[in-house]
Amino acid sequence: PMPYVLALDPHALMSVRGLRNRYGLDFDVDTLYLDDDETTDPDFIALCGKPFAKLTAWEKLKKCVRILVSDTQKRLPQDATLIIDNVSRMSESLLFYIRKLTRRNALQIQDWMIFIDELQELLDYMKSNKRQCNVIIIAHDELVRNAESNAIERLILLPTKIRHRMPTLASDYLYMTAASKGAGTNKRVVRKLRSMPDPFMALGSRC
Repeated sequence: PMPYVLALDPHALMSVRGLRNRYGLDFDVDTLYLDDDETTDPDFIALCGKPFAKLTAWEKLKKCVRILVSDTQKRLPQDATLIIDNVSRMSESLLFYIRKLTRRNALQIQDWMIFIDELQELLDYMKSNKRQCNVIIIAHDELVRNAESNAIERLILLPTKIRHRMPTLASDYLYMTAASKGAGTNKRVVRKLRSMPDPFMALGSRC
């Protein structure tokens, strides 16, 4: 209910428009598109202030999340849902921020610690006791073969070992499967949102 989207991927806006056109729906979604260019969106400026418009996408994301879940005057209410789209773009934005911060393109070991610390800080905002809204983080996954056990694992597409921990840092972990059914003109894609781990899921939800 009451979705508020922080989009780091421009395709998020296309998805919303596509849903409206495909099903003839009449709805609007509050969306802030965050990238590394200067933000001119008046909604962003009203939320964060003009000085933040020139910051990196990662800094804008952190500022938006902190305000929307913690700020007494501007935080989202209990019946609202904050949606972050998506983890892959989020990590790319964070890497750009770290390269700009350290002034080096080849990241060193200590730079990857900054990556984990920054990501952990963002997640901590969402676990603030001031938060009233629900939070959904959209992510892509990948199948990875474990070198020790030779087993196939489904992991979040995210650099560093925090991708193993990410599901346990959330209160629930949902994943979507897609399968084609039918043939020819009757062919359609069936998508199912699941809450229990499949055989390839290393970490399942807490349901």
